[in-house]
Amino acid sequence: MDETVVRTEELPRGERFEVWHEMTKNSLLATDIYSDAADFQATARVRGFSDLTVADMVFSPLRSRRTARMIRQADPEVFQLSLVRRGKCILETADRRAGATDAEIIALSSSIPFQGYAHGDPDLISDVALVVPRRALPLPADRLATLTGVRLPAVDGLGKLTTRYARNLAEVDFLHHPAEADRLAGIALDLLTMWWAQLLDVTGRVPVESRRQALLARIDAFIQQRLGDPDLTPGMIAAAHHISVRQLHRLHSDLGVGVAASIRRDRLERCRRDLADPALVARPVGTIARRWGFTDKAHFSRAFRAAYGIPPRDYRVLSALDRAESQHPCAAGQRQVARPTANLAATAREGEG
Repeated sequence: MDETVVRTEELPRGERFEVWHEMTKNSLLATDIYSDAADFQATARVRGFSDLTVADMVFSPLRSRRTARMIRQADPEVFQLSLVRRGKCILETADRRAGATDAEIIALSSSIPFQGYAHGDPDLISDVALVVPRRALPLPADRLATLTGVRLPAVDGLGKLTTRYARNLAEVDFLHHPAEADRLAGIALDLLTMWWAQLLDVTGRVPVESRRQALLARIDAFIQQRLGDPDLTPGMIAAAHHISVRQLHRLHSDLGVGVAASIRRDRLERCRRDLADPALVARPVGTIARRWGFTDKAHFSRAFRAAYGIPPRDYRVLSALDRAESQHPCAAGQRQVARPTANLAATAREGEG
């Protein structure tokens, strides 16, 4: 993963717009851009993966255009999706006009001339851009062109899931986990492929492995949304995705952990986070366990200890001591004498992964 960060506030005022313009031409889709802002402001974190570029940007209002002449001179044959988080983006082509606001997506193609307008609310625009080479999308090129210059539905299903992965790729710190970043980028591309294939009614053109990865991502999102439901079972998950339980287990087999074990692991992790949360210190351990689908308190306690090496009540106490030490380092020596079992906190932290 390559990363480029631009902050115009660190530059002389007279250079800010030109630096931003150069960044967009080199890292995203090359366009001519213009701004009437007296003091142009912008920040961007651009991350490049093997077949994806993701940019998390905030910028002053501007206008952009890509002309037929620019396309003749150089066409990288890419699509750029803009996920608007604040403000409004409008795109005009020869035969269509579309606008996107909060949590909406608009797509454009490097091969089609367009004009774009970004208006702030009240003054700065916030946007996540996803740039994908056309060669990375195994879908008919002529059909893909019909998705450009229109507002795309992304409030549920694969559209919502694709935007969630795009945001994670833009926002999460992958400094020490480059392999995880590449894995998530691959899933995001598979989700985008399946989403657009659905919109175009050409899902049969999607490679089997891409369909598999997209299905696994949908299943994982389904599980995460329902972790607190004690009736969450492999049977329920399989039925919701119109596959057999046997197919579900086969899909999970390559992940190295069974479906039920994966659910239990994720539930325990949510419980661990809640037990360490100072805002939830007054909430009983049993209530936290029930919140995440554990109906048997004794079973939860055994499972938590097996996972983290310490009972849940003790973990909560040691988490509070850890917080106190971070605020008052001089208490560390006292804790070492008063609580010889404190090393179990390290064991618990090792269990987070």
